Amino acid sequence: MIEDEARPGRPFSVCNEGLIAKVRERIQEERCATVRMMADEFGVNRETIRQILVEDLGKRKVASRFVPHSLSGDQRHERVRYAKDIIRTALRNKNLLNSIVAEDETLCFRHDPTTKRGSAEWKSPASPKGKKVRL
Repeated sequence: MIEDEARPGRPFSVCNEGLIAKVRERIQEERCATVRMMADEFGVNRETIRQILVEDLGKRKVASRFVPHSLSGDQRHERVRYAKDIIRTALRNKNLLNSIVAEDETLCFRHDPTTKRGSAEWKSPASPKGKKVRL
């Protein structure tokens, strides 16, 4: 029969308070960060990152849903009034479009998910629930 010799001490663990703090900070910066992205960034195993998120930080991955906005009658009326005001201003001032400052969309949006899975975020049990619109 073959047996290993006894080894002193506990097994080596990559999961420490420093790594937990880094993962916590990364999730606060970008809630859509994936386990794979963080594993590559910190140079550790994906399972280690998953354990930190789920067991140490109490996070879970939640996919968001598209919820159409429900406007009240007053809000709809105000939107129509603003749109008509912009059209009147554009008809009076032919250089209106030249005075509008346009920005590159990539500066405004950090993440544009195309799938439900791509829009998933890490949330803690204390995070506020998503609001559902009643029609």
